[in-house]
Amino acid sequence: MKGVIFLLRPLIWLFVTTSDQCAEHMLFALLDAKKGMYRRNQYADDIGMKAFPRRQGAQKALWEHSLLETTVE
Repeated sequence: MKGVIFLLRPLIWLFVTTSDQCAEHMLFALLDAKKGMYRRNQYADDIGMKAFPRRQGAQKALWEHSLLETTVE
């Protein structure tokens, strides 16, 4: 098993973001934000409204779900 992991390690690093990189991207997104809603990808780039739910009530349902998942009890 260690041999398989050793061989796959270079491939894994292509898809893994370190905690330092993640924090840098999130901090950039927070400091670069203007008023309103922004959707960002894993590199803090604004992805706009691409693939955003457009069906009636979907945006409200998404907002309520986000509040439920991020609210500390």
